[in-house]
Amino acid sequence: MKKLKFFLSALMISAIAFNACKDDPKPEPEKPLPEIPEVEAVSGKIVLVLHCVNEAQVCNDLVFAGDYNGWDLAVSALAKFEPIPEYDGWFKVELTPSAVGNGGIEGKPNQLDSDGTFPSDWAHQWFAQTDDAGNVINECEIIKGDAELDEEYNGEKKLIMFSTADVVYIKAYAWKVNPCVPAVTYEVTFNVTVPSGLGEDDKVYIVGGMNNWTPDATPLTKSGNNWTITLQNIAFGTEYKYVLNGDWAWEELGATSEAGCANAIANRSVTDRTMNDAIPNFRDVTAERCSNVTFEVTVPEGLGEDHIVYIAGGMTAWGENAQPLEKQEDGTWKITFEDFIPTGTPYKYLINGDWDHEELAAIEEGADCANTISNRTTTGATNNDTVENFRGITAERCE
Repeated sequence: MKKLKFFLSALMISAIAFNACKDDPKPEPEKPLPEIPEVEAVSGKIVLVLHCVNEAQVCNDLVFAGDYNGWDLAVSALAKFEPIPEYDGWFKVELTPSAVGNGGIEGKPNQLDSDGTFPSDWAHQWFAQTDDAGNVINECEIIKGDAELDEEYNGEKKLIMFSTADVVYIKAYAWKVNPCVPAVTYEVTFNVTVPSGLGEDDKVYIVGGMNNWTPDATPLTKSGNNWTITLQNIAFGTEYKYVLNGDWAWEELGATSEAGCANAIANRSVTDRTMNDAIPNFRDVTAERCSNVTFEVTVPEGLGEDHIVYIAGGMTAWGENAQPLEKQEDGTWKITFEDFIPTGTPYKYLINGDWDHEELAAIEEGADCANTISNRTTTGATNNDTVENFRGITAERCE
């Protein structure tokens, strides 16, 4: 009898436990996170969302350097990215548009040095990922948002976010120099052939990433008709130039043109353990630097009497000092700069100095709008251009 009571009691307990389990709801499965974080717009701001992948490791603070603060590179003046919770490699920053330029924001994401400072040579800006041969594998990328990329110096990319942007998503695949990866450096010898016409007291200096672009820090030694120096701890890709007597006033120039002057050259780059360089000219010593650069542009029909063509670019601090052209009798517009403008300087045309009336490409067949174009670049003393459309005047911009 006791055994029967015990069995019935156990059966009742099991039934109660079964009913309790039956009534207990199963936990809801966790919803997977969206592939891209959903970042809300902020009134009066442009929110920039950065995804760092591949060789864009992050070990120091990330900042955005641009025109929103007049390109002030003091760390205290720079807007800092914040990590986005639950999203590895994703960061965001809120930026207040500048009062100049296109009414939006121009600039670049950068990683600070390990000591918390901004590198004066912009070594840690976002950059294309390349293979060992220097071929581009992945370029800086805009994922979505009203923005475009501007090709700058030696493959650098500037991000341009327009006044209509609210949230812009971008992707970085690498840094120009990654502060998170110890640099492989070498002993590098620089041998330089200089032009005839130097004085006995003239000395050749090297200036670049190896000395923080200080022109009078690193003199070479004369060896016959050449100059030479061997430096330690030099990474491939380090940029540099030569100057005379430690002064940028006597910078190296290219070959003399038919006009009897010479243009500045792009920065050199270390590609081997022995660099054999030749300098055609030094400014104001063996050649004058070319100036008087002229821009002449043919514009589309449909401009009004109150429409004035402007030029904005590296020679005008972009929109801050955009310059008006003068209309010619044949309907073209023209301007001549007396100051030197290096070959390869980027620029664009706009109406009345307003980026809402920027130049656009031709309207494609079947479309009713036109795309933006990449920045133009100077090609010499005379630049002859044609503008197909101006935004909001002869065509609307495709969104």
